[in-house]
Amino acid sequence: MSKSTYKPNKTQFLPSLLDRVTDNEYINSTEELSRQRVNALEKKLSSKNKDITNQQKKEWLDELKIQRGQLHYLQSSIGTLDKITDCVKRDLTWLFNCNNMCEDELLKESYPEIETSVLNYGLPDLTGKTASSINAIELERLIKQTILRFEPRILPKTLELQLHEDEESMNHNSLIIEIKGDVWTDPVPVHLHLRTQIDLESGNVDVIDF
Repeated sequence: MSKSTYKPNKTQFLPSLLDRVTDNEYINSTEELSRQRVNALEKKLSSKNKDITNQQKKEWLDELKIQRGQLHYLQSSIGTLDKITDCVKRDLTWLFNCNNMCEDELLKESYPEIETSVLNYGLPDLTGKTASSINAIELERLIKQTILRFEPRILPKTLELQLHEDEESMNHNSLIIEIKGDVWTDPVPVHLHLRTQIDLESGNVDVIDF
């Protein structure tokens, strides 16, 4: 019998596309199952049982190589997705904590390129304003527009914002904004659900997972 030259494709190491789309935790459970299989095969290969044939050992060793490959690829995939979402959160934090330098509407009308230039990067300075004086609809529109301009990794049609006007945050002169959206990744987007808190006393903005 000729030696097999079959080499599994990397995508075969991942859960099915349907599972990845419908269950964000599926890939984590698949990783744990793969780790258990690796441990079980390693235990078999280290056994001192004399009834184990060389053919069995060879089959286990071949399977171990496949399972180790799957485990490594799953761990790499999970790490990559985490890094992508962490990077987006970091960049949104920088974006929201930067005050744009161009609030002159007449200037923007004369030079429309300013809208997407570094002069317009960030949000207007909200420091010193009171939570009760903020127009919620206008602020949501402004933040959404800023994200769409300067964070292209978030798919525009998936972006949703909601200002939470709860009594506790209003008493502390701060605003809570819920942000939802999908970050483009291959083969399917990764969902992002963030809690953004704007401190109107200091102007500081925190972005964390919701």
